[in-house]
Amino acid sequence: MSSKQESAIRKKIATWVRKQNGVAIVTSGSIKTAQGTPDILATVWGHRSFRWITHAIEVKTPDGEPSQLQIATLNEMSRKGWVTSLPTSVEEFTKIHAYYDKLIQNNFDHATAIFLISGHFGDEYGIWSI
Repeated sequence: MSSKQESAIRKKIATWVRKQNGVAIVTSGSIKTAQGTPDILATVWGHRSFRWITHAIEVKTPDGEPSQLQIATLNEMSRKGWVTSLPTSVEEFTKIHAYYDKLIQNNFDHATAIFLISGHFGDEYGIWSI
């Protein structure tokens, strides 16, 4: 069950994405959403790489932990080209987006960029294991 704190973080991230002229689909809270589906599915323009970057975002509080199903879903989406994350704030999400954008601008492929993100931000749950 999502907390009020997670809900506030989701709202801030979705608002930031939309202010960037992106699309944010907030999936949490719907009875029809499959278990394990990330809280936000988004696409945001990469101002450095000049391309749309797709994100699968599972919001957590600083002391929250993802379920095994959420981890497996994020890992699978990462292997399929999504930038997956478990941010605890809008600032953390924007840093991940900017870092990925910079790596793609520098001609790294998705798998290498995800590997470098995992080293830079840490990957406690293995969501970036491509």
